[in-house]
Amino acid sequence: MFRHPLYFVHHNVESWADVCFADCLPTQAEYGKRLRHGNDNWVLQTYLELKRRGLNVNIVPRPVPGQICVAHYDDILLKEMPTRCFLVGIRGDRPNIHVSQINIVQNQFALRHAREFFMPHWSQPGLIPRDTSRGHTIRKVGYMGMRFNLHPAFLDPRFLRRLEESGVALEVREYPFQDYSDIDLVLAVRPGTPYDIDLKPATKLQNAWLAGCPALLGPESGYRQFRQSDLDYIEIQSPEHALHAIRTLQQNARHYTEMIENGRARGAEFTHDKIAERWINFLAGPVTDAYERWLTSHARLRWLDYARFTVCAAQHKLARYRHLRKL
Repeated sequence: MFRHPLYFVHHNVESWADVCFADCLPTQAEYGKRLRHGNDNWVLQTYLELKRRGLNVNIVPRPVPGQICVAHYDDILLKEMPTRCFLVGIRGDRPNIHVSQINIVQNQFALRHAREFFMPHWSQPGLIPRDTSRGHTIRKVGYMGMRFNLHPAFLDPRFLRRLEESGVALEVREYPFQDYSDIDLVLAVRPGTPYDIDLKPATKLQNAWLAGCPALLGPESGYRQFRQSDLDYIEIQSPEHALHAIRTLQQNARHYTEMIENGRARGAEFTHDKIAERWINFLAGPVTDAYERWLTSHARLRWLDYARFTVCAAQHKLARYRHLRKL
């Protein structure tokens, strides 16, 4: 159990009341189909997984003054004076958070300050792995996500036609993302600026490992931070690279099988149990220690609250302006 109560802040918690306050928590597959936004994935899902493990966590629509509060950037509103609580801010792929005491980033390359900590994104809840009876035959490449997040070059009819000539089809699978049972390869190449891409997590790689599907991934720091060998994934930068990689795997069944086996081993680092363990250690360790120090200084310097908030709010707004310029 944690030494202090923990409050997860989600402004739309009322729409999740049937899940959050149910006597019996839903399975990962059940709630996973409803996850849509960053605050759902980071805040609500973390609350559910910690509550499932019997920990003293709460979910609220707004910060609780004087308490440890965990909130995604989208739910941190300056009008709520978030500096009055001990705020753990989850940045996601948003601007830096200046009104928090501790920040969580989802890509190690985004770490800039001692008060920032890396936490891997949750892997897909309720994930259905590839059907092993498909063997080493490659017939379907899957992009698991919203169509606009796949680089348009991979939706070009010329690429799709050449893919079909290789006996392979591309399927863009939007909500829900759970089912990998008929997918033989995962494709994920994102459009965007280098700044934007360096904020992204390695979720598609984690999911591919857990699903037993070798992955063809874009040149992103989020993926590279976990790369240990050429069995982890194949990095591609263009449709031509993808076609070459697919032909190579079609001709080398042993390498394809080795990538699947390696993925199962690597994916063990990113199960829900493993990520929940990381959260528990983080909240019970660095967060609790910093909170107890904050309690002492906050009581002594409470008269500085408004001045501190004014400065932090200005920095917070400036960070948003800079973020939008870089995207």
